[in-house]
Order: sequence, then structure tokens, then C-alpha cells
Amino acid sequence: MTDGRRCYPLTLLDAYSFASTGAGALTALSVWWQKLGIRHDRITPGKPQENGRLERFHRTLAELVATPAEDLRGQQRAFDQFRHEYNDQRPHEALKLRPPLTAYSPSRRRYPRPLDVYDDADASSVRVDRTGHIRWERRRSFVSLARRSM
Repeated sequence: MTDGRRCYPLTLLDAYSFASTGAGALTALSVWWQKLGIRHDRITPGKPQENGRLERFHRTLAELVATPAEDLRGQQRAFDQFRHEYNDQRPHEALKLRPPLTAYSPSRRRYPRPLDVYDDADASSVRVDRTGHIRWERRRSFVSLARRSM
């Protein structure tokens, strides 16, 4: 979680919640992560135990939202309090019972404005049309709307 500090991970582990049905399961969000240089790894479908930390976080967060606040401002206050307790006070086993704040250090990677163009020297370039298709070996194949030409 972030509270306005500019930092981002080197790798993001996900359970297909940010996936599309196209090739590579790319979405506009995952393409943006690629442009930031973030590697997007996915756990095996149907194996939530591969991402136990996130499952535990979701359980803790679900306890908070089980009884929602009266209005949006009240709910935001509850989330802000949760973030403070979770990051600044609550001990985490993975950190030898220290809160995450004690392990935090700002990223050395600068947050680019504008984003750098994603470039992979080992990859071939193919134009994705407005409908999310490419031409490959004389065939038209759907890849993803996330990489389409605008």
C-alpha cells in the first residue's frame, strides 16, 4: 500500500486478477507495469497457497469492511487507520515481528514522467491493430486490447 510516496516494486505477484483472455493475459494495467520495468509473475491458477501473504492481507482487510462505515468519508477514515496500523504498528512474521515501516526504504528507481517506452532487445516488434489483433505468419490473431495502436 502507498500513501503518496513514489515507490514501486521490481516484481508483482498476482493470482490472475489483472489478466485478460488475450495472449499473455495482458491488460492496460499490466502493460503499464511493463513500461515501468515491473515484472508481472502469476501464481498457478487454483493455488492460493502460493500467495499466502496476500491471502492473509485480504482476510485482515475483509474483517475491516465486514461492517462498512455510514458514508464514503467514514470508510476512507477506516481505510486510512487500517493502513497506518498495518504498515506502522502491526508486527509481521515475515519481518521478525516488526512492522513494515521498519523495513521500508525509498526506491532508488525514479518514477518516470512520462513513462519510458518498453523495449526488449530479444523480442520481435509487431503492430497491434485497433481491435487487438496482430498479423503473424499470414494469420490474424487476437492478442489483447491492452497493446492496441491508438
